[in-house]
Amino acid sequence: RRGIETRRCLILKTSYTESLDPSGLFFNQKEHRMTFQLPPRKHFVHKAIEPRNLSPKVLAAADARQDDYWEVKYDGCCGMLIKAKGKAYAFSRQGEPVNGALDRQLRAMESLAHDNYVLFVEGWAANLIHSDINGAFRRGYGDDEPRVLESVIWDMVPLDTFMAGKGGLSYSTRSYEVDTVLFALRNFGFGHIFRKAFQAKSKLACESYIDSCREGRGEIFAVDGFMRKASAGVWNAGAGSCGTILKDKELLTVDLKVDGLVEGKGKFVGMLGAFECTYNGKPQLVGGGTLTDKQRLAIWNDKATVDGGIGSIIEVHALGESTNGLLREPRFYCVRYDKTEGE
Repeated sequence: RRGIETRRCLILKTSYTESLDPSGLFFNQKEHRMTFQLPPRKHFVHKAIEPRNLSPKVLAAADARQDDYWEVKYDGCCGMLIKAKGKAYAFSRQGEPVNGALDRQLRAMESLAHDNYVLFVEGWAANLIHSDINGAFRRGYGDDEPRVLESVIWDMVPLDTFMAGKGGLSYSTRSYEVDTVLFALRNFGFGHIFRKAFQAKSKLACESYIDSCREGRGEIFAVDGFMRKASAGVWNAGAGSCGTILKDKELLTVDLKVDGLVEGKGKFVGMLGAFECTYNGKPQLVGGGTLTDKQRLAIWNDKATVDGGIGSIIEVHALGESTNGLLREPRFYCVRYDKTEGE
């Protein structure tokens, strides 16, 4: 066929020929079926960025916008649901195949005529904490386990835009396309496994929505802050520095006593990897955060007397508390020389 190229590929140490077309599909001659090949690039999603990491010029432009959407950031597992020529495929945001966890969603997408698009979703459940969501997303389900994960759609692009890594559709247009696909899914009876990420014109409206779900419905409703999106912003894979999609996360600061030290892994072998602390009466690991390799090595080699060693009080920055009462993504910030007790 015109536009088809043949290449050699090594999968499971077996060499075979595959036919690849620009849509990302190729025919796997070993398994005699069509398979989807992600484009060769580092990032597959449009990355959000925290305002503090923007340049002053980009931050000023973002602050001047008046028509942004605020969106709830669900604390699940980010994935991509791809519909290409009638078949649907699931991947994590790093490009790893998702096996089993979202199969219901894939079959639902295949039942629709709407074709050649990518849904960016969070694998999520209203009554699960993040660790349970993550377990279901990574391992899939056993034969006798209930299918608990739904897909919260937070963006959508045409397949050719995704393959190219950029596109000209504004976020407001893409949001409307999400509504169109959701309407069709609900008409076919699949509304219970999909939902659109809640969005409003203010952060306060998003906070009120979360409170109503937790109080009115008794849901855990695990969230990870909020997103602020430019109405006219276009989609670019990995392009976080443009400032069209911003993270809004509340930073929690606490002072904790170091109870113990954990050796690092990988490049941190032989030096400090994490601090063992106690938070809310529970064991809490705290990452090295701002520590340099030299500081990590010094603490590990002199665990009891060096600043940051056992018995020290350290300031810890985290992204709030998780639903099990522990800190979310806690990281070392500095040693508190002015304190003798933790919180």
